Amino acid sequence: MKRILVSVASAGLLACGLVMPTGTTVAAGSSGDDNRHGKHVAKGSSARVLDGTSIQRDPSTVTRREAAALEARQQRILERSGLSLASRANGSISIAIDFHGVTDRRGHGFVSRERIHRQIRVLNRAFAGKTGAKAANTPFRFHLNKVTRTKNNKWFNASAFTQNGLAQLREMRRTLHTGGHKRLNIYSVGPGFELLGFATYPGGGNDRLDGVVIWGASIPGGRANLGPGSVYNRGDTATHEVGHWLNLYHTFTGSCGKRNDYVTDTPRQLADSNVFEEDPTLDTCGHPGGPRDPVRNFMNYTDDPFMNQFTRGQRERMDTAWYIRQALAD
Repeated sequence: MKRILVSVASAGLLACGLVMPTGTTVAAGSSGDDNRHGKHVAKGSSARVLDGTSIQRDPSTVTRREAAALEARQQRILERSGLSLASRANGSISIAIDFHGVTDRRGHGFVSRERIHRQIRVLNRAFAGKTGAKAANTPFRFHLNKVTRTKNNKWFNASAFTQNGLAQLREMRRTLHTGGHKRLNIYSVGPGFELLGFATYPGGGNDRLDGVVIWGASIPGGRANLGPGSVYNRGDTATHEVGHWLNLYHTFTGSCGKRNDYVTDTPRQLADSNVFEEDPTLDTCGHPGGPRDPVRNFMNYTDDPFMNQFTRGQRERMDTAWYIRQALAD
């Protein structure tokens, strides 16, 4: 099915994410992860999107101009740092995760420690290149540093599509955020979020807002399984969002333009409804005899069972992103 990852620019912090399906109604109040679905979702942005949602409905997708401005800012950070950039060995960087489980006051949306560890195993497989024959290994592995638990109705039910909801999500992150630029903060919230997740880019803005916010139902063992082609409960919302946190854009950023996603080995891809299609024959920007659309890439919008790889170029871009985070942390 389709997922839409979008970017949310709020309070000076550039973020990118995934949206839930248009028209899906979500029933709250279950005793588990509180993510039961009806047939359709309201609307979405900054998120992975399901079938029937168009990326044009995403009010905050990263534009070419925004991407260029962020690239320039990051370059200045690297130049001022004086760091000598060299490719790191695969598996050489262990990133500590502070997981913030937010529920309502009755405990709806609770994510067990066992599910958190399952999510981290998904991340480690994806970033170790163990998910597909063409998947690139990367320098990054992940481990759990700590878990916090918070009961807060407003934060748990905050929508990413209203000004009040965005304010609540900002308040949540400012309050709960721990560590510096090299600490990965992951926040789990409820179905009122209306997205699968969003994340911030390195050097994107307010330090206290840095991190990844995901719908708890997308964590392995959750209920974000809407049927064939729309399976979002195997943990790859977090994979996608951590890719953003390590400075990857969507594969269709820039559409068929020359800059594309600033990665040379991800073929250009038209930024339209095709980004949801699980069709390996797609060639939306015209590469006669060349590569097809990167439909299996983790930074596309297809569902969890279909996406299975980062490219070598994405690996190198994430490697450089860690130097940016290192410079900001020093």
